[in-house]
Amino acid sequence: MDNILTQLLESSGHNHQLYEKHINPHLSSYLKSINYDKCYVKAKGSYLWDHHGQKYLDMISGYGVFALGRNNSYIKQSLIDFISSDMSSLVQLEASLPAGLLAKKIKQHLPPNLEYVYFTNSGAEGIETAIKYARCATSRPRILSASGSYHGSTMGALSINGWDSTKELFKPLLPKCTSVSFNDLSALENELTREDVAAYIVEPIQGEGPIPDAGYLKKAAQLCRNHGTLFIVDEVLTGIGRTGRFLAVEHDGDVNPDIVVLSKALSGGYVPVGAVISTKFVYDRVFSSIERAEIHSSTFGQGSLAMVAGLATLNYLDRFNIIDNVTTTSNILGSKLLALKDRYKSITNVYWKGLILEIVFSFPKGSRYRSSTDIVKALMQNHNVIVRKKNNQSIMLLPALVIESPEIEYFTYALEQVIATIN
Repeated sequence: MDNILTQLLESSGHNHQLYEKHINPHLSSYLKSINYDKCYVKAKGSYLWDHHGQKYLDMISGYGVFALGRNNSYIKQSLIDFISSDMSSLVQLEASLPAGLLAKKIKQHLPPNLEYVYFTNSGAEGIETAIKYARCATSRPRILSASGSYHGSTMGALSINGWDSTKELFKPLLPKCTSVSFNDLSALENELTREDVAAYIVEPIQGEGPIPDAGYLKKAAQLCRNHGTLFIVDEVLTGIGRTGRFLAVEHDGDVNPDIVVLSKALSGGYVPVGAVISTKFVYDRVFSSIERAEIHSSTFGQGSLAMVAGLATLNYLDRFNIIDNVTTTSNILGSKLLALKDRYKSITNVYWKGLILEIVFSFPKGSRYRSSTDIVKALMQNHNVIVRKKNNQSIMLLPALVIESPEIEYFTYALEQVIATIN
């Protein structure tokens, strides 16, 4: 039988030829256009290496998936140990032990009103689940979301995204889905008073849009309760310590959402997994009898490898006080970025909440750089640094929660070298 690792090593460097022929030629072309056409062969912590031996600083951690760094040794060993044990998985007609342990562990980090956990394969599947739960639990048709939101690319998740540009090609979408302006409590209340809204789904910090006003989430949750609407928090990007709290919504106090959706970091970077945690009120209306015990299910949702990865992730977070260190680390990085802002007019703003950071630029007429895409390209081409474009004026950083001083120093050095030549 052919050795898979041998096949991978023999094909190293042919990534884009394979992608262009068999997967997505346009994506390959786009990556080439921004200098991201690298062929990575190794990863550890905050770094990647390509097939030429070049080293890259990863400041987006797989869009937050690798919160504990790439190839975290504790999570890897936990998976190796489980695979070596020959323990069962996906019997289907069973009460899975790893799933039960992970659900218990997740709940230890959540408000006590969130009682039941349903496991998914991704954040988007979690959003689909939350939409179904909300309509079933309230017997109402409408789902509200926020302008500027991003909840995934599956049909239901796409229907509640706040950017029309992502939706136009796929219409008609799920009916009865409406967006309201983010941070606008009056607009939210105006929709809720119609008494037909099943749920308001919101990201505590938008991956594609603005930062919430202080108190907005808590007030929005109260408005929802006043009108019999469920308040659903999409913590796929922000949850599991990314902002210095287990849930980002905690920064607004005792919000007590009805449903929370988690994913990304819960995987440890190894096995896709998501979780939808709901109140007893919601659970009792969806899984309302023995006959409805499997009314909503997923074949791979409780795969034991995913559950072990989740358990290892949360164990590591707790054992090494990772979440407690996020605020300190983020303030060091944020302060260095503010110092650059003070020295260079091309940086107009810096925002951060934990290790979600946004750097906003201005591009004077005649500048060699015309948009944030040029910043992304220059950081990669000249300094081997991976960042994410948020919009034409800003870039977003989502570094590993375990990022250390040398990475922070190198990133700020690289950014200064780029922005010093903006004019």
